[in-house]
Amino acid sequence: MTQKAGDGNKVIAYFREFGATTAWKMLFQTEIENAPTRDRESTPTKDGGVSSSASLEDEVTVTGIRSYDFDQHIRFKLSVRDDISYELWIVYMEKSKTGADGTTKEYFAEYRQGYITEYSGTDGAEDNPEVELTYLPEGKYQINYTPIPAQDERMLNYVFQRMDDTAASNATEEDKANANKPLEEYFTSDSSETETSTDDSTPTA
Repeated sequence: MTQKAGDGNKVIAYFREFGATTAWKMLFQTEIENAPTRDRESTPTKDGGVSSSASLEDEVTVTGIRSYDFDQHIRFKLSVRDDISYELWIVYMEKSKTGADGTTKEYFAEYRQGYITEYSGTDGAEDNPEVELTYLPEGKYQINYTPIPAQDERMLNYVFQRMDDTAASNATEEDKANANKPLEEYFTSDSSETETSTDDSTPTA
């Protein structure tokens, strides 16, 4: 059997505010760093060394490019300010199985509960705006299989379509409505642009 290296592009971090119902991925992720460590100390005895272990340290760092999804950006910042608990899944898309219903695809994942302890952003004049968050779990992470949000599943598993056919089987009602929307409906009037630019309301949880 031919061996090949793993693909870092297929490891994705998903977050969910504790108590919410929908998980979402941090957009435009570039790197996930995770190095669980546990120190051990050795005590010499007349019968040889005896080791004892310290507690598990399991910090996760996720970096990426800040997207235009300003709601996501603000929610991450507020989670640090207000000490909001988050769930975290690190999903390995290369390892999957069919779920118990016989149709849903599930992916291997590490699951954690904890807090985002740091969220920083760099907005340069020429480069893409970069963001980085540090996540500190509580307790030991768990492993199992999980489905991912339906819209992400559609993006991963679309199939070839002829030009005399449509991808309607994968399209949502919103997709279909947008596809048939006249171009003029995308135009924004001056008044609505003014209202949008002056709206400084904070997204609700």
